[in-house]
Amino acid sequence: MALVGSVGGLVVGSQPASAADVLVVSNNYFNEAAADMQANTAHNVTGWDAAAVPTAIDLAPYDVVLLFQDGGFVDPVGVGNALHAYIGTGGNVVMGTFYWQGRSDGGGVGWGALETVDPMTAAAGGSEYLPDTLNVATMVAHPMTAGLLALSAQEYRGGTTAKADAVILAEWTGTNQNGLIDPLIAYRTEGNACVVGVSIAPHYSTLQGLGNGMFAGDFFLLWDNVLQSASVGCGDGGGVCGDGEIGDDEECDDANKDETDDCIACANAFCGDGFVQMGLEQCDDANKDDTDDCIACADAVCGDGLVQAGVEECDDANEDDDDECANDCTLPVAGTTSDDAGSSGDGDTGSAETGSADGDTDSSGGAGTSGGADGASADDTGDGATGGADGSASAGVSAGSETGGLTGTGTSAGGDGSSDDDGGCGCNTRHNSPGWLVLGGVVLLGFRRRRTVATLR
Repeated sequence: MALVGSVGGLVVGSQPASAADVLVVSNNYFNEAAADMQANTAHNVTGWDAAAVPTAIDLAPYDVVLLFQDGGFVDPVGVGNALHAYIGTGGNVVMGTFYWQGRSDGGGVGWGALETVDPMTAAAGGSEYLPDTLNVATMVAHPMTAGLLALSAQEYRGGTTAKADAVILAEWTGTNQNGLIDPLIAYRTEGNACVVGVSIAPHYSTLQGLGNGMFAGDFFLLWDNVLQSASVGCGDGGGVCGDGEIGDDEECDDANKDETDDCIACANAFCGDGFVQMGLEQCDDANKDDTDDCIACADAVCGDGLVQAGVEECDDANEDDDDECANDCTLPVAGTTSDDAGSSGDGDTGSAETGSADGDTDSSGGAGTSGGADGASADDTGDGATGGADGSASAGVSAGSETGGLTGTGTSAGGDGSSDDDGGCGCNTRHNSPGWLVLGGVVLLGFRRRRTVATLR
């Protein structure tokens, strides 16, 4: 159910809450505090007179025990030890003012083993008898602080000091008597148990009934939130992102809000989540189309295989191929194909590497830029000695003919530094023309395979 009520003239609303079974333990006003909580929160609340120390059987039915003090306990050490054992079984405990004045460092007899697991000390006195208000700016997003807008007390609040391992969720505006942060809500976990301190007196009716307007603001909303969250182990039933505890619906929780490490918003960080992981990523723009200057969480470069829009014309991630994408990620000028300096070895596109068709003969063309001709084609009737390779001035291996009359003998000349019969620069485009080869008096018919130039889409 949701709590909606009015305290001090303010309408307050609570997060949806499932009813927890709560036992209020005190030496005085336990019934009044239980009645307040029963009427103004979502929970089932019962009072317990601490004149009798509750046993494990007494405590077992309850999700949360709310402990506070108003006057001296008969056996505070016995009660403290009983609640410490209850915490050891996974039981959840919430303390309210004046619990801390009963601590050994607050002038009291002490609470036995309970003092080893509670979240606050009484080093600053355990309660202040001066007015103060909730400092809203200090609140940490958590189910215990959900919906809180304002809270004030004329006295009977504050005066505590959070332990080093406690999580502070909200503070009073002023400092405590030692000049340190004065926590309003702080908690710590002990195994599976939640142990919470709320430094305000919980028995509203007796104190407010004095007619002095002791409390104002979201008093019951605060207690409703705290009892609900404590009943599920200081969370919301599924884990609270940022509380340092990994909940059922969280992958991680490091209580770190700067979002620069490997745990982002309580999920394992990954490339593309929009957060730069320090020491792991150079950038992260949460953009999966990879067309800008952040590619796969690293600064984009030519040769990464991803086309940067407005920066690159192409990018095939291949620096030694012979297709239409040059090493500088540009497309060739119309009428030419590129030379990636891996096929012909010259790195430049020469006229011999494009050429023009001559009947059904091989491609013809002029000289390459680095040496001999890429190969002059034979005409239909005559011998056609082919040229030397790029970088060489030597003649071809032999003369040959590719005439329609099938005359002539010999093999075709070597190409750009190659000795096979597909001579010429590797960036060439070839026709499917029949070729003849005479070996040992046997005439073999073959076809030269044409290389095609793919169109970038």
